[in-house]
Amino acid sequence: MGSRMGQPVGEPIPRRRGRAALVGLVALAMLTSAGCEYLLGYPFGPPPSFDPEAPFGSPVATYRSGTATVTMGDQVVTLDHLVNAGSLNSEFGAEVTWAGGDGWYLRVLGVLPQGTPGGFPYLTIDRVADGRHLTSYDLATCTFTIERADATGIAGKASCKSLTWVDAIGGSLASGPMPSEGPPFAAEVTFEATP
Repeated sequence: MGSRMGQPVGEPIPRRRGRAALVGLVALAMLTSAGCEYLLGYPFGPPPSFDPEAPFGSPVATYRSGTATVTMGDQVVTLDHLVNAGSLNSEFGAEVTWAGGDGWYLRVLGVLPQGTPGGFPYLTIDRVADGRHLTSYDLATCTFTIERADATGIAGKASCKSLTWVDAIGGSLASGPMPSEGPPFAAEVTFEATP
């Protein structure tokens, strides 16, 4: 008599294995999808806001409206609103994300308040369409000009010379993002946000 998963043929498979497999698949789906906040929204509600009692830095501003543009060759992408509220922290700098309603996103991070020494601003450009999430992030290929970063708003521009698209969903934690098709590209970015 043959066997199937350790059970004699014709014997029912215990339900707990089926439940365990289902729970495992659900957990895997949750972990996989949690990384793509653009497709599903921030997990279970809006992202955390500033905690005035936090030990690192203090809030300088919260931004609720703004616009940005990303120019890649002849294509100009207009991003006309913020995704949730943006923020400026005295130690960690800005974190602001703009969207345009057609799958394009721009995130600017690390811009320190005006007059604060140091800082390492960087950005990501994301395109979510046709079941794919492509991202291009700046690892020192962009030159920033910050016009304002304070309680009244954040404004500036970036000139990026050699960005590449990567598949934000493909890959793994061990291998990193999967390179996507297309050669490196240049982008000119402008952004502003106000309280």
